[in-house]
Amino acid sequence: MVPKGTTREVCGPPPTAHNKSLPNVLLIGDSISMGDADPTVETLGYGSAVRRLLESPSLAFVQHNGGWLKEGQAGPSSKGVRCIAHWLGAEKWDVVHMNHGLHDVAPARGSSWPPVAPHRYVANLELLYEQIQASLTPRGQFIWATTTPVPYPSDVVVRRNNTLVQLYNSLAARLWESKPRGSVVTNDLYALVIRRCGAEGALGSYYRCALQRNWPTPDEGDVHFNSEGREYMALAVAGLVAQYLPAAHVSTRGQRPSHAAARSADARQRGPRKEEARASLALARDLCRGGERRVMINSQGHSGSRFSRVAFQSLMHKACAADRGCTMESGDGTDSQTGFRRVLHFKACRGTRRTAPAGTTGRRR
Repeated sequence: MVPKGTTREVCGPPPTAHNKSLPNVLLIGDSISMGDADPTVETLGYGSAVRRLLESPSLAFVQHNGGWLKEGQAGPSSKGVRCIAHWLGAEKWDVVHMNHGLHDVAPARGSSWPPVAPHRYVANLELLYEQIQASLTPRGQFIWATTTPVPYPSDVVVRRNNTLVQLYNSLAARLWESKPRGSVVTNDLYALVIRRCGAEGALGSYYRCALQRNWPTPDEGDVHFNSEGREYMALAVAGLVAQYLPAAHVSTRGQRPSHAAARSADARQRGPRKEEARASLALARDLCRGGERRVMINSQGHSGSRFSRVAFQSLMHKACAADRGCTMESGDGTDSQTGFRRVLHFKACRGTRRTAPAGTTGRRR
């Protein structure tokens, strides 16, 4: 039965005000990622270590969904759908690092959230993806963390097994593969733990691992990590997050835009690109029809073209195809005008007649 109550009662506190001078990072996850901000309090998750690694050198300001205490943890993906708008808040994030999984395959002790069926898990992740993409800054990044493995046996504590973890991880991976390239970066924490601990136990897991707590007894391992395990995963999380943080003193031009930003930028540039395309096509046609034996045009474009080399070459191909008698060539050359000995890639039209017949445009009918 889904818990009832106010949004704050169910989801925990909202994010605090963003830091205006540092990139802002949000961790979304359960007790595996949560970590008490008070260093004197024992913590279950790697979050506090991630916070230390990123905030101590002033790389980012890090928050966790629902605060840093266990009561606000993300739980199953169904809770994520209920709470995601509350967790994200109204401000934009530079990086959102998220996981749902352990509470989807089986409820935690004392939890009133039911497990989530595989098909519903995928549907929930789809909804979460859309809202997270909308919450990112123009250069922001969504990072998905795979669900960490369940040691064997685990049924003494909760009814989880590693076979289900593997299934749900594969479902998430299949979903992210369907998204635009670069819109989701995967942090494979499952593989990270297995690589260190091995996979020799029953159900594709392991019996004991030095990174996870022998809890509550050495023969009843559970999913939570000891201090070594938390530091191990925090290094992986902080290291990956750091790669996608904008640098305040470096221009962000050329960085990979987020899915939403890419669509917006493409829409804004469509008009100017059409005008440049028309100019490029007209130039190629005029030169070819004018009797030039070879017309080489820098494939980076002309007059500050924003086209990629491949896109511009495609336009040149269309230009030549539109004129009977023009063919395409590829080659390398050097930029003699600038004095740099850099190699230019180009497409060229070769005119096979001196002039176009009078009264014709040179286009195919």
